Amino acid sequence: MKRLKESYPVYICAWMGLFFGMGASSIMSVYLNSIGKAPTELSRIMSASNWFAIALLPLTGMAADRIRHPKRLASVLLAVAAAATFTFGIFTDDFALFILYGIMMGMISSVNVLAERLAGAGRYRYGQIRIWGTIGYAVSAQVCGWILDKASGRTLFSLISACQLIGALAFLMITDLKRQEGPEDQKDVPVVDEAAKPKRSLAQQYRFLKDPRFLLYILLIFLLQGCTQGSISFVPLLLEKLSVSRTLIGTFLSLGTLVELPMVLFSNKFMDKVPPRTLLIFNGCLAVGQFLVYGLTRTALPAVLVVIVVKSICSTLIMMVNLKMVNLIVSQESVSSAMGFYSMTNSIGLGLMQLISGHLIEDLGIQSMYLIYAGISAVAVILSFFIKVKNTKSVFT
Repeated sequence: MKRLKESYPVYICAWMGLFFGMGASSIMSVYLNSIGKAPTELSRIMSASNWFAIALLPLTGMAADRIRHPKRLASVLLAVAAAATFTFGIFTDDFALFILYGIMMGMISSVNVLAERLAGAGRYRYGQIRIWGTIGYAVSAQVCGWILDKASGRTLFSLISACQLIGALAFLMITDLKRQEGPEDQKDVPVVDEAAKPKRSLAQQYRFLKDPRFLLYILLIFLLQGCTQGSISFVPLLLEKLSVSRTLIGTFLSLGTLVELPMVLFSNKFMDKVPPRTLLIFNGCLAVGQFLVYGLTRTALPAVLVVIVVKSICSTLIMMVNLKMVNLIVSQESVSSAMGFYSMTNSIGLGLMQLISGHLIEDLGIQSMYLIYAGISAVAVILSFFIKVKNTKSVFT
């Protein structure tokens, strides 16, 4: 056990366990549709994750900043998610599914905030850790699609729950280490124990809320992430509408996730060099492009190509840009709180978009919904030009 502690395989298990559970959300709309849920019902159930996250994420960030042991907090939250996931496959009642899905994904979102920080400040480079989350998500999308075609929902959610428990145990065995600035061959050193430092007031901890740059960024993310993450929820339904089988949907989602591997693995080569505003504008343009394809295509091939080539790059790049932006705008002592506030805002945007999207699908059709997504994302691109943040800190190296 001592050999495993702090080892690279432990990090692999932690991130794969977390993202295996996250990957299940990519086919949730197909699962809910298969048990007879209408678009408004499934959008209401899936929105639960965001409403639960609104309460959980700020508390998670505050707790992580104050107790300064994010790995323990991540382990407990992921174990709770595993219990909710296992139970989710048993019920079909709308209210029970709403509560359980809210707990399951709310906990996963909270762990993801902590994991992003741990991946960026641990003993290994961000890309070396985060790549296993990408692989876990890809494997999950493929396996979940196959199980939905061949077995029961209970089998699916039991498997996901087991993977999350493995991840929870693995998080306990990683440590908070910070790379020294300087040459790459410098050894990793432990973070100075800050537990003995005086506790800061809430006003000090949340003073970033008075920074106009942070507030503008939050508004932009409210729009862009609401569309980007909302798109992920409904892409399987779009592909199913275009006559793609469930197994192939899982395969295409998996392939799309694997496409982002080079970007994650080599994030240290470009993320700290390219200005953050340039990355935001590029990401917004990708989002507008993919939504236009989803909204205008009449055959499956263009949508499938965008799912494979663009979708995961767009959603992963915005997460990495966020880690960079928050670290550049916010003081180090408040990063977890800022990440939690960002995620809460993201959850509000996504929750509202999912509720509205269910009605748009029923009233106008799923492709008209994506054209509306394109328009909202275009507004976010315009806002990106007004963000002024100096590229003064290395986050990914």
